[in-house]
Amino acid sequence: MEQFRFLRKSIYAELIVKSPIYMNARYYVPTLKRFLTPDTIVPDSTNPQSFNRYSYGYNNPVKYIDPTGHVAECGAASGSCGGEFPGGWDIPETDVLVQLAQTYDIPPELLGALLQVIQAVDYDSQDKVEDFIASATAVNTMTHPPLNIVGKLGIRLMPGNVSPGLSQMQLRRAEQMEGWLFNDNNTIDSSYDLMRDTLGTSNDKADRILRLMNTEIAAAYTAAHVRWLMEEEFGPQISAVDLCDEEIALIISQYKAAPRSDPVYGISDYRDNRFGVLAVEAKFISAWKIRTGE
Repeated sequence: MEQFRFLRKSIYAELIVKSPIYMNARYYVPTLKRFLTPDTIVPDSTNPQSFNRYSYGYNNPVKYIDPTGHVAECGAASGSCGGEFPGGWDIPETDVLVQLAQTYDIPPELLGALLQVIQAVDYDSQDKVEDFIASATAVNTMTHPPLNIVGKLGIRLMPGNVSPGLSQMQLRRAEQMEGWLFNDNNTIDSSYDLMRDTLGTSNDKADRILRLMNTEIAAAYTAAHVRWLMEEEFGPQISAVDLCDEEIALIISQYKAAPRSDPVYGISDYRDNRFGVLAVEAKFISAWKIRTGE
């Protein structure tokens, strides 16, 4: 019996010592089908699976891949896993984001990484409740009395800093983006025509809420805001191909704050808030470059 115990320990030790494979960030033992070392970060604090730092791809390797060793991404052939960021909204399929990025002449990896950062650190249970209340109130404005009266009153009292949907964009910011694209200066510039056609305008606040609750329209609002930030930071002639990773991270930081020209909330370095830092340190930008074929 003692000899058997010794033999079992020896075989186990041999498996551990001889077979680990370095997988960019961690050591993996194929014979045990386990990682020996934990992930160095928790890439998505809203996803409980991320806190198991010995797992791979949210414990779902059929659905997810982890090419960088730091953050799981969709491994489905379609480019979309559906529900891949369980903390909040599903991000539109990759080809949809690429098309939006081309329309607004912004880097596709910027748009993808930004939406992922928003879902990872800026969307929680309180936001889910806010989304439910905002959408229910907006829908009630379209019903018959007395619900439409209650809905219209709720919309009237709803503050402009409510940020429903995937983009987590404040209502006043969404209205600003519509105004920017449809102002007199931009309407005479044909390069903005496709942007205007893609975004459109809202009839009122209730309509704007419902549009922001649509993931593809919300992604278009995000793309418009990114374009506006790029022009504020680098000038109206800036092109997607001109941005390096640090400049992409800067725009991600400014998205939830303000451009550097703002005297109060302006961001001049991506390290000034957690959004740009996460995009760089969790390798979201590099992962989205691979995902979008950049």
